[in-house]
Amino acid sequence: ARELAGIYSQPFKSPDWYKETPEPLVASDNKLNVKVVNEIPDLVPRFSVVAIGEVKIAPSPMWIQSFLSRIGIRPINNVVDLTNLFMVITGQPLHAYDYDKVLSLSGNNEAVLIARLPRDGEKITLLGNKEVTPTAKTIMISTDKQAIGVGGVMGGMDSEVDNDTKNIILECATFNMYSIRRTSMALGIFT
Repeated sequence: ARELAGIYSQPFKSPDWYKETPEPLVASDNKLNVKVVNEIPDLVPRFSVVAIGEVKIAPSPMWIQSFLSRIGIRPINNVVDLTNLFMVITGQPLHAYDYDKVLSLSGNNEAVLIARLPRDGEKITLLGNKEVTPTAKTIMISTDKQAIGVGGVMGGMDSEVDNDTKNIILECATFNMYSIRRTSMALGIFT
């Protein structure tokens, strides 16, 4: 709808239902605790996560690898490739974190994910081992102890899904598009 509005030079406004906070889904036998905090709802109108246990990391089916390669996305593993596939199909970015890494980077017995602005002098090492210093208005994803991603741009090395991952946190968020664009330009990261 946003693209069509642009093509026809019409104003676009997100519908009210798109901005509403949905009721959280909690499984009764969920042993993977995740605390979610959104300190900047004006820049992150939706910040949703779900923890998924006992995942098996493996190569994606060849058709997914081929599809992603043809559109310029490097296949990584089944979890990461599925987040990229759904992003391309739906236009909604997803990000997967290694639950156990997030838990170990959090301050207590639950994994914590916070959408916030950066702290003074904060740096983060992103996927691909690139260290960056965020601007004052960069959307940061962090635990209660440290930053683990740049919202809408790229995740961090400290929480990446790798071959040893057993549990994941799947994030689906709506980030302010102007903030993402400014951050991408300032950091020189275009994903």
